[in-house]
Amino acid sequence: MVRPLPAAVQTRRPPGRGRGFTLLEILVVVLIIGIVLSLATLAFRDDTAERLQTEARRLAALITLASQEAVLQGRELAVAFAPGDYRFQVLEEAKWVDVRDTVLRQRRLPEDITAFLEIEGETLPAAPEDKDQPPRVYLLSSGEVTPFTLTLKHTNSTATYQLHADPGGEFTFGP
Repeated sequence: MVRPLPAAVQTRRPPGRGRGFTLLEILVVVLIIGIVLSLATLAFRDDTAERLQTEARRLAALITLASQEAVLQGRELAVAFAPGDYRFQVLEEAKWVDVRDTVLRQRRLPEDITAFLEIEGETLPAAPEDKDQPPRVYLLSSGEVTPFTLTLKHTNSTATYQLHADPGGEFTFGP
């Protein structure tokens, strides 16, 4: 004959089957939360200094390419700056015309970045009165480049980044 177990013994759970979570389960949840938070942080990060640096380096690379093209083709090129954009131009029959090229095409700066061009110690107006005479950096067929300093500034912060060019076309960068 089998006797029934006392009530106190019947409600007990078998060993190892507690009501809480195991340490391993808690660690897995913490790991998943950490991964999701790090991805969200990367997705919403807006590093303005990095964006300014990227724009300055892009412009320097394009000017270097255009300068090399000027030497190889024996033509005079220039970079014309306007409010919010810049374009590459070539001297044809004593007149500056836009370069018809997919690489050296007109480029717009991001809306929250403004550029200030300084040539020979003088900051040039971004919107000149004469639309046919925008401030230009000349890229000569001899390999010379107009020495200049271009300051890129973020409109919603104090972040700035500068691009300096010497007459030989060598660039230096800095905040």
